[in-house]
Amino acid sequence: MRSMRKYIAPTPAKVTLAVCVLLVALAALGFASEGGEGAHQVDTGKQMKDFAWRCLDFAALFALLAWALKKANVKGALADRRTGIEKMLKEQSRRKNRPKRSLPSTVRNWKRPTGKLKIFPQQ
Repeated sequence: MRSMRKYIAPTPAKVTLAVCVLLVALAALGFASEGGEGAHQVDTGKQMKDFAWRCLDFAALFALLAWALKKANVKGALADRRTGIEKMLKEQSRRKNRPKRSLPSTVRNWKRPTGKLKIFPQQ
C-alpha cells in the first residue's frame, strides 16, 4: 500500500504533466470541430443592413434619452438639492456653535421633594 502512495501523491511534475495533457486534448478537440465551414457563404449585404438598423436604433434611443433628461431638468434639480444641503449644513453648524441658553426661571426654581412621595392616599 505504501508503494502505491508514492505513485498517487501529486507532485509538481505530475500536476504540470496533467495540465499539459488536458490542454493538448482540448486544443485537439477545438481543431477537430472546426471543419465544414467552407460551404457556408456569409451574406455581407444583410449583415451591413442589420448593423445599420442597429446603429439607427441606438442613435434614436440616445436622442430620446438626452431629450428626456433635458426636459426633466436633472442638472437644475441636482444644483438645487446641493444648495439646499449646503444651507442646511451651515444652519446646523451655526446652531451647534451658538451658546446654550439657560433654563427658564420657572424650571430653575423648582424644588426637590423632601420626604416620601404619596402616590396613593391613605385611607
